[in-house]
Amino acid sequence: MIPVMKTVLITGTNRGLGFEFSKQYLEGGYKVLATCRNPNDAIDLQALKANFKDRLEIHTLDVKDHKSIENLSLLLRNYPIDILINNAATNPYFGDIL
Repeated sequence: MIPVMKTVLITGTNRGLGFEFSKQYLEGGYKVLATCRNPNDAIDLQALKANFKDRLEIHTLDVKDHKSIENLSLLLRNYPIDILINNAATNPYFGDIL
């Protein structure tokens, strides 16, 4: 029997913990669906994609924007997702500085 690759969806992957989660899961053999607000500006994440072309997908997601959430939901509706790491967050006290 051929083992099935597990898939993890991680939000807020452009830096910090989200980026590190992505890296660790990729190194562990997972397929990673990485999300961030501005994928083109996520330089480290784009560099990681160069090493894991077949297992890293980068998608746009702004967790404060309901349309962005809906778009991603429609795009991924047929993906089997084994693990969700909701790392992205908003803080109403600090606005967009996070």
